[in-house]
Amino acid sequence: MVHCYLREHTLCLSFTPRMQRHADAIFTDNYRKFLGQISARKFLQTIIGNSPGEGVHEFLTRRQSDSILMDSRYHQQMVLRDFLGAILQNQR
Repeated sequence: MVHCYLREHTLCLSFTPRMQRHADAIFTDNYRKFLGQISARKFLQTIIGNSPGEGVHEFLTRRQSDSILMDSRYHQQMVLRDFLGAILQNQR
């Protein structure tokens, strides 16, 4: 229990269990967001770090906009990278 005394008025501030729970909730919420960012970054690095051709059978697709043959898995990784990057930016 914390007490503060002023000259004219006696002001008693006590850290009640309710205030402690509120502080714990704020910390827990921020910590959960932080852990979510870390896991999203690790997931993103895992996806980006894998080279195309590992595991999954690759299909080549033709993009109609510029007629470039492109690995569909690479395209999916880039879309996912952009999506996760946008999510991480919104959490800040």
